[in-house]
Amino acid sequence: MSSTSFSSLQKQEIINQQNKSVCCRRALLDGVLAAKGRCADNEIHISLESPKTCEYISSYILEFYGHAPTVSRAATGGRGLTVTFKSNSAAKYISNFRNDISFSDVCKQKCSSCHSAFWRGVFLSSGRASNPEKQYSLEFSLGERAELFFRLFTEQDFKPRLANRRAEKLIYFKSGEALESFFALAGMNKTVFSVIYAKINREGRNSANRISNCETRNITRAVDASQRHQSAINDLIEANMLSSLPDELEKTARLRIQNSSLSLSQLASVAVPPITKSGLSHRLNKIVQYAEQKLGKKYT
Repeated sequence: MSSTSFSSLQKQEIINQQNKSVCCRRALLDGVLAAKGRCADNEIHISLESPKTCEYISSYILEFYGHAPTVSRAATGGRGLTVTFKSNSAAKYISNFRNDISFSDVCKQKCSSCHSAFWRGVFLSSGRASNPEKQYSLEFSLGERAELFFRLFTEQDFKPRLANRRAEKLIYFKSGEALESFFALAGMNKTVFSVIYAKINREGRNSANRISNCETRNITRAVDASQRHQSAINDLIEANMLSSLPDELEKTARLRIQNSSLSLSQLASVAVPPITKSGLSHRLNKIVQYAEQKLGKKYT
């Protein structure tokens, strides 16, 4: 059984949200018409994806245009649905759209919340968002309205991108900041917190991975260095040359061999007399250099 997508959950939130103001309900419907409304044969056609969205939008169409629309399968087949109704005023609203039209002409804002309601309508009808736990992706399927909405998004201080995918014209965003900003613009506060929470989780995982990778590299380097030191010391022992080392280097070599499992910092702590980790490392490297010179080998 497939889980509900992130987009579907957010759209259900919009449907569940109460738009108590008449002007906000109208602004949301205008957002739907602006994004997906098309005029053909004296009818308005709105392409939508889910029966729940169709039912929700149909109730608004009945409220504001006095006509109960019909819902049918899209002519192209598939799972798409088309809401159809007749309205001269809706047709006039849609016919005014041009690429140079301003946001104030598209959204007839009556109160401070109409702005957000309009963008909820746009997302409900044309938007898709990926689960931010996995990736940051927000896109709008807008057809010939893509250029118009490119301008409208730019007016809202967004930096949209345009793309063609098969027969679709898209506007899309690919950053966590863009997702946060859009859902805040649309007044979808629960969704904003979902994105922020996902962002914190992702950054936490990335940070943990970076720390883990860094620790792994450090451990690998330490193990490689220890093996190099012990190989050089063992070769000097086999060649009966360990006693030819200066006294402090010979003592360091024997300390290394006798405590082969200790890390460099642990080895420095048991040295007599005490020595720093860097001082011990310096001595061991000098032993390796001595072995390379005397034995004609390279310890890498």
